[in-house]
Amino acid sequence: MTTPSFPLLKLPFLMHSLVIKLMTVNEQLYLSLIFKNAKKLVQCAPQQVTFLELHFQHKKIEAASDGMDHILFGGLESDVPSSVTTGEMVLSKHGYEMKDWVCHLTDVLKCKEIRLFFEYGSHLYPLNSLGHLLQGLTIIRITIQDTTDHYSRRILQMFPDARELLVFKNPMEQWDDQTHNTVLSRHLDFFRFGEEYKIGMDRLLRMNNCKVIEMCGCSKISVNDLNGFVKTWITRTTNQNLEILALVLAKNRVGNNYQNGILAGTPHSIIPRANHKMLTMPYASALWEDVPRIVGQYEVQRVDGKNATIQFDEVGGVARFKFVVGQ
Repeated sequence: MTTPSFPLLKLPFLMHSLVIKLMTVNEQLYLSLIFKNAKKLVQCAPQQVTFLELHFQHKKIEAASDGMDHILFGGLESDVPSSVTTGEMVLSKHGYEMKDWVCHLTDVLKCKEIRLFFEYGSHLYPLNSLGHLLQGLTIIRITIQDTTDHYSRRILQMFPDARELLVFKNPMEQWDDQTHNTVLSRHLDFFRFGEEYKIGMDRLLRMNNCKVIEMCGCSKISVNDLNGFVKTWITRTTNQNLEILALVLAKNRVGNNYQNGILAGTPHSIIPRANHKMLTMPYASALWEDVPRIVGQYEVQRVDGKNATIQFDEVGGVARFKFVVGQ
């Protein structure tokens, strides 16, 4: 017994829209590949995703977003993937090269701003192919994780205008001074880095063009360093564009009296617990989603009158220093 077909294209346009709205993003993508008119129908549906991220791995690329199952492009011995799968569905389009797939995804998802994620093995993907693949697209975020020193430096050079930079498990300590200076002087909306990058306060103080800085994992920055940071921010001698700084401190290293040490000698006021602010982070972050215990909130004021809130919160054996301007 055969399954009866559904005459979607014979329905009025309004019914098309209603049916497509009920589909998942992956089902819409599958439909858009059948023929040209189907793609146009899907493009008329409301946008369901807020970003498109391409993950570069060893001989494969993965497309991810907040509203769909991952799409895996496998067998990238050439520019034509040997397999394209998402969940239990196999996507196919005769003659499509990787560039065609990326163009199709950005068209259907109505998303021209792209995030790039370079994982282990990504250095095997040739940079000249990468430039062709991403031509005409706006790269807003670069994530570098566990790739080679040389490749990571080339990536930074290729995308100097990306406003969000995330770096983990990467040989950043092998970078030369020029590469460090390039990163520290970039105009960034968001910079997140792992504990492998033993960034010192001297480097943080040089990031005058970065809005949000977050370190995942325990920082080696000392209580005295943070005390110096607060003082220099108050005098407006550094980090003038900073909106948020979040760091993790190991309590067995900084001691139980760390908050007094960080605030020592700085003019500040205590925010009563009943008046504690609900501080917000514009980017998804585990440091902000799970806050079991707030030790205290304090307010400091810069010489130009701008206020910042300092929050100390703790979970397990770590303390978190959060410096938030203007909230």
